[in-house]
Amino acid sequence: MKGKYELTVGGRLGPGPDDEKEISVLNRIIRWTPTGIQYEADPRQVEKLLREIELEGANGAVTPGQKILSHQIESEAELPERDFTRFRALAARANYLAADRIDVLYDAKEVCRFMSKPTDLAMGALKRLARYLCSPSDGIRLRISEC
Repeated sequence: MKGKYELTVGGRLGPGPDDEKEISVLNRIIRWTPTGIQYEADPRQVEKLLREIELEGANGAVTPGQKILSHQIESEAELPERDFTRFRALAARANYLAADRIDVLYDAKEVCRFMSKPTDLAMGALKRLARYLCSPSDGIRLRISEC
């Protein structure tokens, strides 16, 4: 396969003394810990989203979304048409991240529901999701037990 494709062959992940304790697969970080395996999403995707949405250095949010109130829905306005493409690109990046960050899966899906006609409320939800992604994440932990 090396003759036809560009490959990088790394070590084997595992508990042994010669095994790797951390590897990178498609820029996702996988670690072997004493309690199991830890899987982290590609950190560059979060950085790109924050840069594109102009929230670099912003304070993090405690939750990825919040409940929309009825008075907010009544005053909701459609974004200018020139911002549609930008919103769609940002929402698609958040959706891509959601495959590896299950804590944002629902909120990314809700933001993507507005792709056909983006609104200021949807952009606000996207910004909140991006602020949540500023906070450090432990990733997904898979506990390994003895049989």
